[in-house]
Amino acid sequence: MKILKSEGAAKANSLGKRRRIIASMGTVFLVTTGFLGLSISSASAATSASSSASASVQILYPINVVAACEQQGHLGALAWNTTPYGWFCYNASTSKPFWDFAGGVDMQGYCNRDYPGSKAIIYNNNLYGWRCSKWVTF
Repeated sequence: MKILKSEGAAKANSLGKRRRIIASMGTVFLVTTGFLGLSISSASAATSASSSASASVQILYPINVVAACEQQGHLGALAWNTTPYGWFCYNASTSKPFWDFAGGVDMQGYCNRDYPGSKAIIYNNNLYGWRCSKWVTF
């Protein structure tokens, strides 16, 4: 499998979609992921491969970090820096700063619950770079 083109976060279109063009076994796939869903397009190239050949496509789902903390039983999520590891969960408090540190975010747990069979990965090296990655074979 060869990735022909990949657009990062800085080049995402106005709908927050990411596009990845992947070539495998004589077929080119355009995978578009975004907050509104996923689409996969394919175009077959002239090839002498047998009809039993298969192709794999990586599907990337966004991780909602606040929802991940809520699934862990906490109030929400905050970030203390701009790296992928800057997130933490918090709970409400009656004293200033009115929140208590509750621990790290279980990104893999979120992927397991929302996208079974996927794996939490860092797709972009920034605060919003986490994705649930799943390989689908056709």
